[in-house]
Amino acid sequence: MMLSKKILRQQALQQRQNLTASQVETLGVQIIQRVIEEIDWKKFTCVHVYLSCEKRKEINTWPLLDYLWSAQKHITTVTNRMNIVAKQIDCHKINGKTVLEKSAFEIFEPVENTEKINPQQIDLMILPLLACDEQGFRLGYGKGYYDQLLAGCAASMQRIGINYFLPLAEKIPHEAHDLPIHQLISPEACLKF
Repeated sequence: MMLSKKILRQQALQQRQNLTASQVETLGVQIIQRVIEEIDWKKFTCVHVYLSCEKRKEINTWPLLDYLWSAQKHITTVTNRMNIVAKQIDCHKINGKTVLEKSAFEIFEPVENTEKINPQQIDLMILPLLACDEQGFRLGYGKGYYDQLLAGCAASMQRIGINYFLPLAEKIPHEAHDLPIHQLISPEACLKF
């Protein structure tokens, strides 16, 4: 019998919350180092990187952004800004000088007047996730914002998830519109789906 997304989400959240601050930092550094080493950056021109929420123990993506800004200057970097009115994620360009503010979700995001970008221009997205299964279907927080964003991106865009943990043996329930990630990068492995 397949477990529901709600139960799988609760288990994944608990597993993440059980990590100590030291583990979050150490594993996060290992993951970002793997991301830097595993991706052939010259293939990409526009990369979307989420900004992490410390309270939720998300993987700190700032070292990745710093790397892209210093070593991959041909890449345009993009991140989220929640559009509360439209109930969607808007994509905004970001660099080391971008002014940020804390959102209602306690996540830093570019201020409203920062330049927007069409999601169709993104050719690689680094995705947050609570868990994924062995087919690459991801489990998020359940609000559907990323599902909606992914639907508006080019079909050719590479979707890479980063997580502290390997895929679940249990299948994550999914619908026809759900898009799996192409790759999972964790401290232990870099898996392609």
